[in-house]
Amino acid sequence: MLSESDALLKEMIFDPVAERVKDRRDALLNLARFPRLGIEGWLKVEATRALLDRVEKIWNNGPDLQFVDDLFVELKGATDCNSVYILEGLKYGTLPPYQRLACLFLGSGQNIPACVDRLKRNSNVVAYEIFSVGTDQWIIGLIVPTPPPGSGQADRDAGADVGR
Repeated sequence: MLSESDALLKEMIFDPVAERVKDRRDALLNLARFPRLGIEGWLKVEATRALLDRVEKIWNNGPDLQFVDDLFVELKGATDCNSVYILEGLKYGTLPPYQRLACLFLGSGQNIPACVDRLKRNSNVVAYEIFSVGTDQWIIGLIVPTPPPGSGQADRDAGADVGR
């Protein structure tokens, strides 16, 4: 079950970017053959284009995208699905002013199922989609930090009505 805030993130951030990336999947063709190639620049361009009416600032240091409601989104993109690398996108969540932080990621490779399992154990996975580009599998996803125990957020999330 998604919390109300996670459902909003899915609708307002993940869905438009995932649609844009899948529409532009031709740009990813054959890139997976280059292991550990960083493609955050490409993801930043496509995410910004998909969210152009919502993005307030684009940053080169710290989280990549800032929205008017003080939501920050870090982008992680590579030709592999490396959960350690992706989870680094949440490192700013403990620092002000990044209290509202999400990480949008794009990756490829044979280890996508294991990567997703690790992300589920170490964050809240808001949404993800696996799609094909030629013979390669890719994943686009959105994660947020796990609420600290006793924060009340975990209890609210457990009772949310919105399905994943």
